[in-house]
Amino acid sequence: MKILEIDEWADIGYPSQKLGDVEITHTNYNKGYYTMENVKGYDIFKVNKKIKVTVLKIKNKQVMVDDPLHWIGMQDIAEKSSGNVCVAGLGLGLIIHHLVKNSEVQHIDIYEINKEVIELIFPLLPKDKELKL
Repeated sequence: MKILEIDEWADIGYPSQKLGDVEITHTNYNKGYYTMENVKGYDIFKVNKKIKVTVLKIKNKQVMVDDPLHWIGMQDIAEKSSGNVCVAGLGLGLIIHHLVKNSEVQHIDIYEINKEVIELIFPLLPKDKELKL
């Protein structure tokens, strides 16, 4: 079993805010083991001391977090991308943060049906490349 050790973790840095049914909030992962779903070959990640993560909630239901599984998973996908990229569902925009760093990516089209998600998240995204909603 391959374990990713997490001693320090910096969340994405988004402020807590709410618009209608959509909310950006924060929570903590306590010391312990969490699934890594074979991202980068890891089975689990181990949090060695409490870490803060950012949470996107819609209608009070958690839909995305910026924990190691999701942050590193989006990084892995972005590193394998090139050309014109379509992102279906914005969420916290984690993949956008990685796609803009990939010199092989020319253009990013983002499709999101929830206007409140767009209004909260889009202004927080890096603008290193042309992003089209």
